[in-house]
Amino acid sequence: MSHDTDQLYVDRFYAQHGKCCAGCDFWSWHNPVVGDCTKSAPVPGWQRMTLLGMKPSHPQDAGHIMTSRENVCGEFMDTFDWESLGPYYLKSIGMTVKREWQK
Repeated sequence: MSHDTDQLYVDRFYAQHGKCCAGCDFWSWHNPVVGDCTKSAPVPGWQRMTLLGMKPSHPQDAGHIMTSRENVCGEFMDTFDWESLGPYYLKSIGMTVKREWQK
């Protein structure tokens, strides 16, 4: 998949499910399902996948905690100006109005 297609899937998930990592300013996705939470400090490699319920089969580099797109925590923030994407894109992801947590 291309970067644009991945972003479309991430945006669509957020539009359809509401407040979650997929729409958080602190989430940097690897693919449409998993990404890094950059809100907190990096952790040792063996801890990175714990929130995914996974134990790495090979050594991992230190980095940010990896989370699934549907994860929600108390640090959620969405300051992105969704209206800047235009009505066609917003309709394509199922977001027609600004949600309360986006204000």
